[in-house]
Amino acid sequence: MAPERKAAPVYVDKLINEAQNDSSLASDEQPDTDLSGAPRALSVETSLLARSGYFSRQTLISTRLRGSLETENLGSVSMDLAAPLGTRGTSGQVASETSWSINQFDMPFQGGWYASQALGVIQTPALRSSGQQASFSLPTRLIRGGSTQWKNEAQGLRIQASVGETGAYLSTGSGQFYGTGNHVSVIGLSLEGQRGSTASFLPAAWSYTAMASSSTGSSKVTVNAFDSRPLERSGGGVFQSLRWESTQALVQSSLLIDRGKLQESPLGYSELLMDRTARRTRTGFWTDATVNHDDVAQRFGLHRLAPDLEWQGSALGGNSQGGYYRWTQTGLRTQVEVQLSRSQPVDASRAVVGISQAGAVIRQYLDRQLSVGGVVQLIRARSSTLQIAGYAEIKRGETNHRVQVGVDFDRGRILSRRFAADQSWTWETGRRVTTSQAFVINDGTAAGQVSAGERGSAVELGIAGSMDLTNRLTVDLNAIARVPIASAGTRSYSINASGRLQLASGWSLDASLGLSRLANPLVTETINPIPQLLTASPALGFAKANIREFRVTLRYDFQGGSPNAPLGGKSGTGGGAIEGIVYLDANENGRPDAGEVRPSTVAVVLDGRYSVRTDALGRFSFPFVASGAHMIQVQAETLPLPWNVSNVPQTRIDLSPRETRHVELAANRER
Repeated sequence: MAPERKAAPVYVDKLINEAQNDSSLASDEQPDTDLSGAPRALSVETSLLARSGYFSRQTLISTRLRGSLETENLGSVSMDLAAPLGTRGTSGQVASETSWSINQFDMPFQGGWYASQALGVIQTPALRSSGQQASFSLPTRLIRGGSTQWKNEAQGLRIQASVGETGAYLSTGSGQFYGTGNHVSVIGLSLEGQRGSTASFLPAAWSYTAMASSSTGSSKVTVNAFDSRPLERSGGGVFQSLRWESTQALVQSSLLIDRGKLQESPLGYSELLMDRTARRTRTGFWTDATVNHDDVAQRFGLHRLAPDLEWQGSALGGNSQGGYYRWTQTGLRTQVEVQLSRSQPVDASRAVVGISQAGAVIRQYLDRQLSVGGVVQLIRARSSTLQIAGYAEIKRGETNHRVQVGVDFDRGRILSRRFAADQSWTWETGRRVTTSQAFVINDGTAAGQVSAGERGSAVELGIAGSMDLTNRLTVDLNAIARVPIASAGTRSYSINASGRLQLASGWSLDASLGLSRLANPLVTETINPIPQLLTASPALGFAKANIREFRVTLRYDFQGGSPNAPLGGKSGTGGGAIEGIVYLDANENGRPDAGEVRPSTVAVVLDGRYSVRTDALGRFSFPFVASGAHMIQVQAETLPLPWNVSNVPQTRIDLSPRETRHVELAANRER
């Protein structure tokens, strides 16, 4: 007789909590990484910066502290503190105050709401649709203040606000933030269409954004870093955007209304701006659309931006109206793009010229290793410029070679010619190098197209690479040099080298050196289809400028913890706890009484997926469960006979963030 075959055990889908701490699952982590607890990080660094250039020298010692912590029910929290410990220089007084910021992201609340807060030196928040323009986008401002944001993804609702003093960093990361004395406030609302079965304010595929900003304008505060007052406008603005989007098309229209007063400039531009100091309303309107069909994408748009348009107290440019059209086809072997655009001034009295552009780009893959392509572009403004370029690229193993030839024509005459070659190599992990060579000929016939330092013939060389010399030492290099062949040109170069040495676990030493020589950096006239307002700092030019910068940083970094996702959710979404007891309801009164048995080893299942067992007192617990609706039931097969749960097979629980729900699950006797 054949031996009796045993039945395969029934599979039960369980959450293996111990898997997070299994060392075999963390083989790619550092041996001393602490995977216990919530995800957390800490970074402390001290830097010495010495730089010189133009007419100034500066030495700065600063420290910076950064940290983050992900919690189960409070979202994630981060902080950043930077402070200069000492400064010395010849460029006037330097801001020495400490800059700091505290951020809290996605704290969950009941009803699917999540809150984010920020305080300190932060960016004003921007609604997502305000930056999804192909022709135009609204910037944010760096402020010293606070912001708040509340969102409900299920309902498609997002509300945010911020207020603070505008400013900028003189040296990013060193704590040298200076305030301008100008204040700006922003409030915004975003509505998105219905998602799934959840009710929302708009139908599916539609979204709406509204933002309002106000600014106090230039004050009498002088920025210590530059001994000047910044030029900003007082007033306010309102932005609205309506968007419709499907799987193959989208259309978005935006309207910006600005009412402000441009203050007199502290840098001598008051004569130029006196006629603009009256408070008046300016408008900007732009529409963008995209249509996709198979491998063809078409994008087109129209815009009209009034002169001196601004947002959040800063100039956006303006005095432009026109449109564009782009046609793109992306195939397996061929990629083609054609574009047309036209822009002209709204107010032609301001000596702003219109600009028209037409161009085409093509790329053809001849095989897996060889591809060729070309670019043709015609630009018409004060004169007509034609740009033609072609290239070939070959890939063999880990090496890429590219050769390119380009010619620019102005008014039918050759303006410049360029012959370039680029190579990239990756020998092995940790060794990457790219090199480039170019021969350039610039003709100075067309005034305003090339500066005096760039005229004539020159050779341009470049190299960039990264290499792990040892397991503890990494170096990076990026260098560019321009060597003139004719006497009309000027030699220039830029060299940036850095290295990192891992001293011990968590400790590292970084050093960087930057050397550059700018040849005749006078900015010549450029054509901008959306010209900017006059800025507070005029363009400065020097015959040459040698700039040197050296920085050394001692850093300590710590990272630990493991993401702890709630049952039925994802990491960071927050949740609560479910606990309770299982009891044998002998008198069938629906409540546990003294003397009624609480069985052990009974399986309790959450959402038909996660299973736990009762202890000797009949207790069970799901310590971290995603907020929302859940179903819980006792697995009847694990109850002692003749008990069952046929009367109430499942219990529904609506769980809120940071809530602990206690449930009592009764079993009944079979009769």
